[in-house]
Amino acid sequence: MAADITAEMFLKAFNSVGGDSSAAARAVTNYKTLSGWRASQIAQAAAAGAAAMAIPVAHIATLAADFAVLLRKMAVCAWGIGHKLGAVVEAEEDLAIILGLWSGRWNGMP
Repeated sequence: MAADITAEMFLKAFNSVGGDSSAAARAVTNYKTLSGWRASQIAQAAAAGAAAMAIPVAHIATLAADFAVLLRKMAVCAWGIGHKLGAVVEAEEDLAIILGLWSGRWNGMP
């Protein structure tokens, strides 16, 4: 029960920081390849993480914001890939499925 509540709370938080998938659809059109899109998103996430760690001990205070930025980058990257591949992107549902696949708790079968 507690794990279900935690998972539900995490998904709500994940979806709230994810934003709008249409912004990712517009942004990904600026990239010729998926690898270029992914590299850009990884660089942005790395820069945010580095900035959060720049001042010793300050990273403790910025941890929540850093985590939110990381979740946002995960969402935008996934949505952008979906749009680039021509898939129908359903923001909340897709993120829940991706998290399930990444965690190994879902294998893609109903």
